[in-house]
Amino acid sequence: MKSYKLKLARIILFVFPGVALGTPATYTSGDILMGFRADSEPGSNTSYVINLGPVAALRDATAPINLPLGNLKADLDFTFGSGWRTRTDLFWGVGGTPSNVADVASDPTVTLYGSKVQTSVGTPGTAWSVAGSSTRTSIATVMKGLQDAFPTYQQTANSTKAVLQTNSTDSFDWRAYMATGGDPDKTTGNKDFGAFANIEGLPAQTLSLFRLPNQAQGVYEGYFSISAAGVVTFTPEPSTLTFATWSLTNSPGQTASQDYDNDGLSNGIEFFMGTPGNAPTPSPALVNGTITWPRATGRSISSFGVVISSDLGISDPWHAPTPGPTITTTQVSYSLPNGQGRIFSRLFVTP
Repeated sequence: MKSYKLKLARIILFVFPGVALGTPATYTSGDILMGFRADSEPGSNTSYVINLGPVAALRDATAPINLPLGNLKADLDFTFGSGWRTRTDLFWGVGGTPSNVADVASDPTVTLYGSKVQTSVGTPGTAWSVAGSSTRTSIATVMKGLQDAFPTYQQTANSTKAVLQTNSTDSFDWRAYMATGGDPDKTTGNKDFGAFANIEGLPAQTLSLFRLPNQAQGVYEGYFSISAAGVVTFTPEPSTLTFATWSLTNSPGQTASQDYDNDGLSNGIEFFMGTPGNAPTPSPALVNGTITWPRATGRSISSFGVVISSDLGISDPWHAPTPGPTITTTQVSYSLPNGQGRIFSRLFVTP
């Protein structure tokens, strides 16, 4: 008779303070993510990623929101050290897409969202621009890879919205999507998510949030800040005037695409520019190869942008130009390309 020896393997379970094992993270279509990463220790090999919840709630906000994200400070202290907010090698950013296959909460398919550091609190810089539906589809697919992987990670002990990722072993960690040094398949052209020159800033800085709907041009939605106590606040752009209210006086009974005063500018364009819709307004002139449209503040705008065509859309459909226009908080300008044949350009606005 054979005898057997039963060997007992000793299983050692390592539990790290900040990670709640066995509690999966959650993600719902339409949510948007925020990520933190560091270039040196502590935390150089870790991405800290937070689900901010439905981006539509930020897009439609009318007052500042302190986002209910749990005790982020405890997680940030543990991961990046107690001086995380004053570090100059720690970066945070926001990015994502509601869906690359369907409309979600009034965001058309492949709408993109990306942050951008602000030079001063509440003052956005030049908006992001991603021209072409195929390009936006490719970027949205890349973003969706990060979003689909988010529920495979564990929530941290201090936040049900946050996860920790190990950069060296996780193929869908936040760091892989950030240029330079990220995954080339996720940062095509050495850009964050393959689309944005840099969506990140220092924790002491504020971040603009831009929405890029199916029309390519970015719309400023507001800005993020994070306090030393780890509280993330989103402050929306003040939008006190809607087209419906403006139209009561300026274009009663008409839509944004109509032209109440028959001056060649649609009601929507005049609403965007801040000019009266019930009195003729001269069309912006071409000056030294550039056309500039004024942009009024305090307007509720869904999307806007510039499109071009060589024959007014007859055989050459109106399409977004590359490079695109320059967009600021006060104007939109587009320089016609040199060395080409006849080119027409126009501004479109969807209130």
